[in-house]
Amino acid sequence: RRAGAAVMDPRSPATVASAGVPTVEIELDVFSGRPNPQWSLQGAAALELLALLVDLPSAAPQVLADLGYRGFLVQPPVGATALRVYAGGVEIGGRTHADARGAEVWLMRSARDHGFGDLTNSLGWP
Repeated sequence: RRAGAAVMDPRSPATVASAGVPTVEIELDVFSGRPNPQWSLQGAAALELLALLVDLPSAAPQVLADLGYRGFLVQPPVGATALRVYAGGVEIGGRTHADARGAEVWLMRSARDHGFGDLTNSLGWP
């Protein structure tokens, strides 16, 4: 384990991923007053995302915007802690970690792949 790396608890994405083929629910937290875009990841895509969220270094807490883009809410399989990926950080169980493996960019690509390209483009993502 790297010095300063986050210690993941038994409900972590890594622990759940090792238990079998997971399904992960994703929500792009961007709207106020109407439903946010949501989609599911299964199998290899879910495992790929979960691998990006393991053993991340600690970071300063992120300031969440009041309106507009507020990142991605990620609900791993039953038994794992939900998390938020936002502005270069990953919040898991009230602790913030650096998005050292590019989960936010990965999730933005996934949003495009699931039909939300116009929305991600409007957010200024290349």
